[in-house]
Amino acid sequence: MEDYVEEMAYGGIRLPDAVRRDPIRVMSLLRALARNVGTEASVATLVRDSAALGVGLGEETAADYLHALMRLMVYEPAPAWSPVLRSRARVRLKPKHFLADPALATALLAAGVDELRRDLKTFGFLFESLAVRDLRVYAAQLGADVYHYRDSNNLEVDAIMLRISGSGHCGLGLSGHR
Repeated sequence: MEDYVEEMAYGGIRLPDAVRRDPIRVMSLLRALARNVGTEASVATLVRDSAALGVGLGEETAADYLHALMRLMVYEPAPAWSPVLRSRARVRLKPKHFLADPALATALLAAGVDELRRDLKTFGFLFESLAVRDLRVYAAQLGADVYHYRDSNNLEVDAIMLRISGSGHCGLGLSGHR
C-alpha cells in the first residue's frame, strides 16, 4: 500500500487541467488527511499538520490539492447534513475528511496492529472510515449519499444515508453518540 501512495504522489497528480502538483506537498497533505480522518478539521488545521511534518503549504494550495485528490477519487469528504428543523443548537457544517480506503490512512500513518492497539482513538476513526466507505458502496446502489451530523450540543451521527425520492427524503442514520 505504501508503494501505491508514493506512486500516486510522486508519479504526479495530473488532471485534465495539466497542473503539476509538488509530490512532497501532496504526500504531506495526504499524511495530514490521514491524521485527521473522520474529523471535521479545517483546511488551516491540515496546513498546520503539514507544517509540523516540515512542509510548508498555504491554504489556497491545500484547497487546490484537496480538490485534485477528490477528482482522483482518493479523498472523499462527507458533507454535513443540515435538517430543516427548529432547534436552539447550531448545526456544524464542515465536511468530515475520509480517504477512499482506510488502508491508505493506515499506510500513511505507518500504523500497524500494535500501534492501533495502543491508540484506540485513532483505531475508532479508522473503523468509522471503513464503515462510511462501505455505506457509500450501498448508498450508490440506492442513488443515495452519505452525510454526517454534529451540532453545538455535540450531538453526533457518524453517517446518515439519504436519498431524495419523488415523495421526499428517505434516510437512515447510524452510529449516533454524544
